[in-house]
Amino acid sequence: MYTSYLKGDFAMEFRSTEGKPERVPQLVADLVQLPVEAILVGVCGTQLNVARRATQTIPIVVATCNDDMVETGVIASMRRPGGNVTGLSKLTPELAPKRLQLLKQTVPGIKRVAVLWNPAYSDFKADWRETLAAAQLLGLSIHPVEFRRPDDFDAAFAAIARERVDALITFSDALTYVHAKRVADLVAAAGLPAMFPFREVVDEGALMSYGPSLTGMWHRAADYVVRILKGANPAEMAIEQPTKFEFIVNLKAAKALGLAIPQSIRLQADQVLE
Repeated sequence: MYTSYLKGDFAMEFRSTEGKPERVPQLVADLVQLPVEAILVGVCGTQLNVARRATQTIPIVVATCNDDMVETGVIASMRRPGGNVTGLSKLTPELAPKRLQLLKQTVPGIKRVAVLWNPAYSDFKADWRETLAAAQLLGLSIHPVEFRRPDDFDAAFAAIARERVDALITFSDALTYVHAKRVADLVAAAGLPAMFPFREVVDEGALMSYGPSLTGMWHRAADYVVRILKGANPAEMAIEQPTKFEFIVNLKAAKALGLAIPQSIRLQADQVLE
């Protein structure tokens, strides 16, 4: 989808893959050729990697990065990125232990946890490291289940059923976010308590989420773009990290699963959906 939008002194060019990630290279190439003065991408992984290959000069702002940007070589440091990429980090790997801990506190009897993840989106190296370390401390076994496209969700949940797991977590990838309703429905059909990195899946009926507000991060990313258009150098714009995290619990989902949410979890929750 191609859309142009004029707002005051700024002209914005929107490009959407419409659910077809193979279109990313051509869409990015179109933006570079216009040319634009800054590129805003939603996430790290494929979108950012393609944009970085397409240009080393046009500033790139990442709205909600899921990877460790230093470890993956995207930037030199969080304080001084050093290239043409800047933006915001979701601190996804660092939050993995907390997500597993909250899931374990909510359902103390769990032992086997499936991790639904998309290797075509990112290798999630840091997420895996933090998740496996936290699982070991909590006495949980981890069972990876892959998907790469929306068409893979049914097969992935069939694989999860074969693993006979007690609960589910996911890493922070765009397809889970975009297809929140479908994922929530599949989790409900599987009868699994599940923890997500963003609340959108919980709003659609899943049990719980823990992470920063993605809406708030997009608002902050817009500020980064404005500052760049006014002359700021992305190489010197520190990567912003969230300081507030939302813990959302869905009581309707808990009831459907036959779970009684512990009072300790209710007290920790920022919002309890009735």
